Amino acid sequence: MKTRNNLLVGVSGGPDSMYLLFWLQQIFQNTQIIVASVNYKTRLESDKEIELVEKYCKKHKIIFESAVYDARNSTKNFENWARVKRYEFFNKIYKKYQCFALYLGHHKDDFLETCIMQKRSKRLPIFWGIKEVNFLNEMNIVRPFLHLFFKTQILKKIHDFNIPYMNDSSNDFDVYTRNSIRLEIKDWSFEQKNILINSYKKLNEENKVLESKINYDFKLWEQSNFDNRVFKKMKNQEKLMFKYIHQNYSNIKLSSRKLDSILHWYLMQKGTGKYLIKSNVFIFKVKGCLIN
Repeated sequence: MKTRNNLLVGVSGGPDSMYLLFWLQQIFQNTQIIVASVNYKTRLESDKEIELVEKYCKKHKIIFESAVYDARNSTKNFENWARVKRYEFFNKIYKKYQCFALYLGHHKDDFLETCIMQKRSKRLPIFWGIKEVNFLNEMNIVRPFLHLFFKTQILKKIHDFNIPYMNDSSNDFDVYTRNSIRLEIKDWSFEQKNILINSYKKLNEENKVLESKINYDFKLWEQSNFDNRVFKKMKNQEKLMFKYIHQNYSNIKLSSRKLDSILHWYLMQKGTGKYLIKSNVFIFKVKGCLIN
C-alpha cells in the first residue's frame, strides 16, 4: 500500500460525496481508493451515515477509515473545531497510505453560495468562491465537481445509477447563513446561476496577479511565525490578515471596521494578548506573534 498511486476521498454519506466516490471508481480503475469518514455525533442519523459508507466500501472492496469526534467535546465554536478535526484526520490517513491527492465533493452550488456569502460580508476577497485545486495541510486537494455539476444534476445521477446515500436533514432548515443562501438559490435556473458564477470566475482571473503577491508575502509572514514586525513592512495588510483568519478559523464574519480593529490590536505593540473575533473564539498574540 506504500505507493503514490493511492487517492483519498472524503465521504460523509451524503449525495455529493457518494456520487464522487462512484465517479472516481470509474475514472481511476487502476488506482487504490481510500475512503475517510468522520462522525461528529451531531444528529440522530450520524451513525447510520457512517454505516452506509462502510457498507458501500465493503461491497466494492474499498479501504475504509473512520473517526469519531463527539461534538459534546468541542468548544462552542463547533464549525472551526469540526474543520480542524476533519483535516487532521484526513492528513493522518493521507500520510498513512501516501496518497497523491484528497478528493472532495464540492459542486457549482457550493462555489456560488460561497461567493454570495463573501459578497454579503462586504469584503473584497483575493479569491472568490472555492478553489478547484489547492494545497492545504500538506495535502493536494481536488474538487472535480466544482465547475462541473450543480446539486440537482448530482441528485439525478445518483438516482440514475442507484447509488445509496443519506440526506443531511439540517440542510433543509434556515438555521445557518449558508443554508439560508442555499434555500434562496434553490429554485434559480442553471442559466441564472451560471451567469453569476462566470462573473465571479472573471473577477478571479483579474485578481491573479494580486493573489500571487499576497501569497508570496503571506509565506514570508508565516516563516516569521506571523511576527508583527515583519507584517508592518508589508502592503495589502487587510488582505493578509483576512487570509490568515479565514485559513485558521471557520465561519468568521469580518466587517471593514472589525478588520481594522484587529489590525490595530495586532500592530499597536509587541505584547501578548487575545482578540475576540466570534463568540468564544479568539486570535492569540504572544510577543507580537500570532498563534493558533
